[in-house]
Amino acid sequence: DGDEGFPGRLEVFVTYSINDKNGLEIHYEATSDKDTVVNLTNHCYFNLNGAGNGDILNHTMQMNCNFFTPNSEECLPYGEICSVKNTPFDFSKW
Repeated sequence: DGDEGFPGRLEVFVTYSINDKNGLEIHYEATSDKDTVVNLTNHCYFNLNGAGNGDILNHTMQMNCNFFTPNSEECLPYGEICSVKNTPFDFSKW
């Protein structure tokens, strides 16, 4: 209760699983004993070569998304929804 100024004791459970199409699924569940704000996400990065087997510079990635929400200097989204096209966030092609 009070961590980083937020009210309530927050308890979080995360489940990682692989679906039948070999996709990674992440399920979050959170409860608090007081009304509070929670916005969970994942910032893990994976080296598909395996730990200790070089860097990720030859990895390719594709993400099926067309938009992102920019953040303020305080890392808070300010409501604008922007196209990923021609930005560093454009992973629409391999």
